[in-house]
Amino acid sequence: MKKFINTEYLMDRTVSMIKSYMNSIETGERKVIDFHQPQALKEMFDFSLPTGWSSDEKILESMQAVLDKSVATMHPRFFNQLYAGANVYSTMAEWITSVLNTSMYTYEVGPLFTLMEEYVYECLAKQVWWEGHIDGMMLPWWSNSNLNAMQMARYAHNPELHKSGLYGNKKLYVLTSDESHYSITKSAMLMGLGKDAVVKVKTNEQGQMDVDELEAIIHQIREEWGEVFMINATSGTTVLGAYDPIRKISELGKKYEIRVHVDMIWWGTVMFDNTLKEKIDGIELVDSFARNPHKMMWASMQCSVWMTQRPWITASCNVLKTQYLFANDKGYGVGCDTGDKYSQCGRRVDVLKLRLMRKSLGQKGIAANTRKAFADAQYFVQKVNDTPELYLYQEPQCTNICFWYIPSDLTLPWTSHEANLATIKNNYHRIHTITAKIKDRMLEKGEMMVNYAYTKWYPNFFRMITISPKVKKEDLDFVASHIVELGREIE
Repeated sequence: MKKFINTEYLMDRTVSMIKSYMNSIETGERKVIDFHQPQALKEMFDFSLPTGWSSDEKILESMQAVLDKSVATMHPRFFNQLYAGANVYSTMAEWITSVLNTSMYTYEVGPLFTLMEEYVYECLAKQVWWEGHIDGMMLPWWSNSNLNAMQMARYAHNPELHKSGLYGNKKLYVLTSDESHYSITKSAMLMGLGKDAVVKVKTNEQGQMDVDELEAIIHQIREEWGEVFMINATSGTTVLGAYDPIRKISELGKKYEIRVHVDMIWWGTVMFDNTLKEKIDGIELVDSFARNPHKMMWASMQCSVWMTQRPWITASCNVLKTQYLFANDKGYGVGCDTGDKYSQCGRRVDVLKLRLMRKSLGQKGIAANTRKAFADAQYFVQKVNDTPELYLYQEPQCTNICFWYIPSDLTLPWTSHEANLATIKNNYHRIHTITAKIKDRMLEKGEMMVNYAYTKWYPNFFRMITISPKVKKEDLDFVASHIVELGREIE
């Protein structure tokens, strides 16, 4: 028997369900997470897939359970990741693109969106002082943006490798900081370069790349090992939120004719604010950059952009001119078919989210939200400094606030910051362990979520991230007091 689908009824019920969910967050009725251990969750949720059809009420019931048992990333006390919820205009765009269900490989299936991407790329280029010929690509996720950057850089270094492959050629290397994102190493693996092709340049205690060592490594590789095809700089590292010195790195890239890419996926949004733009000083000199509007611009997942000042590379690197998609005798001209420059074929229409947010908020609105996130970070820094049980790792360059909970049986000397850090390092296991235990208890309570990490020098610390415009001072106060409360419970 064929199942009758009442589309209007299902859509109305779904929208009602979503509105109720969002309202429960706004009113404070919903926790950040209703946490359960894996086995308990398996018993609690119906994961079965029946052979016959299920009633619409069963489907709606299952959808409600998904909302109830998932993390409320829109909650103002979700500080766990480098994203937080989604802007309503972005969500609207997501719904529209889902209904249209089109792709972005040829102009004929996505005419409006093809032109929209072109215009958005031009606007982004102007934000970083780029003039003249530029190009961009919207890619799935952070890692793919960096993979694309490496692929394009290798092609620029030696286009013949696309035909001959890597065998019989000099070993190729990419240089990046030891605080950079792991996607650089994964990309090297995917590209057949191997993990050894990624050479990590040491960073200072602020997490910034040492440019002197960078130049020394370039010399060593050229004299002993092979060739450097790309330098990856980071603007807003994952853990410490550090900004590499782009201008100095770009000058080295020009000196040695090495392509420079900037991973500013985390905090590239500073480009919209004239008071914060100095953090990416030198961005006008680089070959390419990547940024994720689904992070610090609050777009819904996913929304990633890769931009370049060398459009000849995108026009040739991946192009195969496959006849059934990219025929050269179309009436509108093959230049409007953008799909051939991508390594994948079909892709989502992510540009509508970016455009609606940019149009609705304007540059001033985005800049104001960005400044608020930085101001929230400074407020929380002061809160940590005013709380005896907490200790700040370092003044943040970004909105990553890294700090420790200090157990009551551990006394810091307080003679200097260096002396306090030495004591923390000397009690590595004690602090490393209690930080993880506090996080476990935090999940059980479900009132908030804050991540933790560690560096090559120090034990686990809390990595508090301020992003969402919805965050209030009382939310930040709650984080500090709740961590102290949980720490005392565990002790």
